[in-house]
Amino acid sequence: MKSFTKSEFSDAVIGELVRAQFGTAVSPAAITPLKDGWFNTAYAIALSDGQPDVVLRIAPPPGQPVLTYERDLMRRETAVMQLVEKEVDIPVARLLAYDGSRRVLDRDYMFVARLAGRPLDQAKADMPPQELARVLRQLGEYAARIHALPGARFGYDSPDLSASSWREAFLRMTGALLDDGEGLGVALPVPYTAVRARLEELAPLLDGVDVPRLVHWDLWEGNIFVDVVDGRTAITGIIDWERALWGDPEIDQVMFRDAADPFWGGYGRSPSAAPAAETRRALYRLYLWLIMLIEDKVRFDGAPHIPWVVEQFNRDWGMVLSCKL
Repeated sequence: MKSFTKSEFSDAVIGELVRAQFGTAVSPAAITPLKDGWFNTAYAIALSDGQPDVVLRIAPPPGQPVLTYERDLMRRETAVMQLVEKEVDIPVARLLAYDGSRRVLDRDYMFVARLAGRPLDQAKADMPPQELARVLRQLGEYAARIHALPGARFGYDSPDLSASSWREAFLRMTGALLDDGEGLGVALPVPYTAVRARLEELAPLLDGVDVPRLVHWDLWEGNIFVDVVDGRTAITGIIDWERALWGDPEIDQVMFRDAADPFWGGYGRSPSAAPAAETRRALYRLYLWLIMLIEDKVRFDGAPHIPWVVEQFNRDWGMVLSCKL
């Protein structure tokens, strides 16, 4: 399933990008398109002269319709990657180069080191249960380290999508998304006015979040690479920081895991069963379902997963409607 935001590039163009960043003596020895992901175009590249393999990621072209929070996404991602590499003790795909000048190509692009192994969502079927449990506990440890990093402001690194409070930032984020949906003519399972009104009514529940914490936000198993290290499967790196934000750690997708998941043993606590925390998580899941419903218009315009997303939305919308402050 190919997204509208992804393009195809010739070997000649890719070679030009490689030489622009690594020098004229370096060239691609092999180029493999990477089909996962719905936003950037990506290639795995083996470089000449025995240098380590890299991954080239290329942003959508200027003028390509995207959601408001996706504008200038790669520049924001590189800033987060540099911060994480410096401040957080976790394995990541190291940023090797970023070019947002548009001099060589008409869009942003970056090179990152290629990680060993494969994504957890693909690898876990071959892992014994105890080995998978150990990896999930390790993921919990890494998520806790990410969430421990404080920031200066809530929301995305964008003036229009951030604020001094988590309540205001979340309302700006969801408001911009709903504006996108209305502008694109996306039909939701319930009226836009109802969603806006209920978010405003429940927004006081967000006031208890008083420190902006780093949130990967897209920390699902496809963005967790694993490989055998010293005879045991371990996480080799976390990728795709493009949707990172500052806010309530409970909004991270990984925090939606079941309470019995080994993840929580590594994270250091179980998910809170308090009604306010349950409702916050329902609001955050609703935000995810809204993104998936609305982004379809600028990705596929009829993706096969949309009926499933509608089911998830309706479940959490019912929970949000039944909540009392």
